[in-house]
Amino acid sequence: MNQKTGKITRLWLTMIHVSDLDKALRFYHETLGLPIALDARIFDHAEVGPDEPLAKIGIHATSKKAKRKDEQG
Repeated sequence: MNQKTGKITRLWLTMIHVSDLDKALRFYHETLGLPIALDARIFDHAEVGPDEPLAKIGIHATSKKAKRKDEQG
């Protein structure tokens, strides 16, 4: 926050919850063209977004039916 005005001047990370992490990652990376900044699918998490201005979208699989590539048969 800017100390003088009290306004938010920067957003570092916003998080969305999805049921299919691989599908969401394909959409944000392949369709929208956002680079993968962090691939932690083993923990049901990934982040996409440019190196600058450092704003990222966190994608987190939260459903009990959340799919991960390594769990599919």
